[in-house]
Amino acid sequence: MKTIEGTVCLLARLSLGLSYIGLAALEVIGIEPIDGYQFFHLQPSIAAELFNDLGMILLAVVASWLILGIRTRITALLGLALMLATAWSNQYLQTSSAWAVYASSAVLMTVPLLLCGGGHYALVRRGWHGLV
Repeated sequence: MKTIEGTVCLLARLSLGLSYIGLAALEVIGIEPIDGYQFFHLQPSIAAELFNDLGMILLAVVASWLILGIRTRITALLGLALMLATAWSNQYLQTSSAWAVYASSAVLMTVPLLLCGGGHYALVRRGWHGLV
């Protein structure tokens, strides 16, 4: 049972982390991955674009930690919050049903990581043990 749980957590970590890295890369270079067209914002400010790019770079760092299995529960929640904040602030959730499907699948992939942690194959197992 332990290897099945560890394998499920490993697959969830890898799929969620790789999808976050792909999303961050496509968002930083400016290509919209869903619906095949670029979203046009009315008069985007430089500060908003800068904050969006910094958030995506942070999402890529969180995704790499998630793939490695470092503090899996916290990084899964942080990655989900960053992805949902980006989708909400850029109004992707309101305009595209594909983004809603991606957001709900990210939530569903985060649930086993919250319940089981990084699993048997995580780089840092029992990450909070000894800190608290």
